[in-house]
Amino acid sequence: DGDMGILEASRIMYVAINRTIVSRAVDLHGRCGFNVPKFLEDASVSALNQVTMEIRVRVNSFPPAYANPGISSLMGIEENFLFRFGDISIEKNQLQVAPAIIGGKKYFVTGNTRYTTGQWHQVVCVYDGSSVSIYVDGVLDVSFSAGPGTVNLQDDPMGFGGFWFGKSCGGRYLDGAIAEARLWSRALTMTEIQDNACYVDPASEGLIGYWRFNEVQEDGSVRDETGHGYDAIPDSKSYTWIEEVRCPN
Repeated sequence: DGDMGILEASRIMYVAINRTIVSRAVDLHGRCGFNVPKFLEDASVSALNQVTMEIRVRVNSFPPAYANPGISSLMGIEENFLFRFGDISIEKNQLQVAPAIIGGKKYFVTGNTRYTTGQWHQVVCVYDGSSVSIYVDGVLDVSFSAGPGTVNLQDDPMGFGGFWFGKSCGGRYLDGAIAEARLWSRALTMTEIQDNACYVDPASEGLIGYWRFNEVQEDGSVRDETGHGYDAIPDSKSYTWIEEVRCPN
């Protein structure tokens, strides 16, 4: 408003606002898993052409190197479509989709990143109809050709209760905390994955189930935020809550 000229390149000012969400997360302590029994009853998840699984995780500790097999389960179904850390042939702090049964064929996809304890990460696996990819904190870590074919999340080949969080094969618990877990019937893009780190609209297209793991209902289960009824039920009360969890970190 004075007599000083304005540089044209500086005439417009932009203000960027980054939202931080503060919530709770559940710590499983390597002693508790959450099961989604309704998948075993629902044919709508028996032939998925695409799949995306997302989860935020903070590991307390990994099994020692000599542990056999030393697996820390994240989410999925044993011997069907399982997202996990570790195995006999890889390091205990490596991510792996193992196996991914797609069109009747078995695929193993191992990430490159080595994880440290005590840090939150957004980890995502995506099957897009021709490949399985792993993303870490919104960045592509590895991609492997797989398919074509469908994924059957109604199948429980080992009889361990189907789809679990933090558990598989009757054990193989995760000693760590989880939050913001989601299952989609479509392949998310990298941009969507980056935008999804902290929250998504429960009515989003293709969102099958959404578990925030920030509270339990009166019956002790974690609510499926989509309203589809895929509530997650704990197999014990050995979990605790972590307060003031910030996202992004």
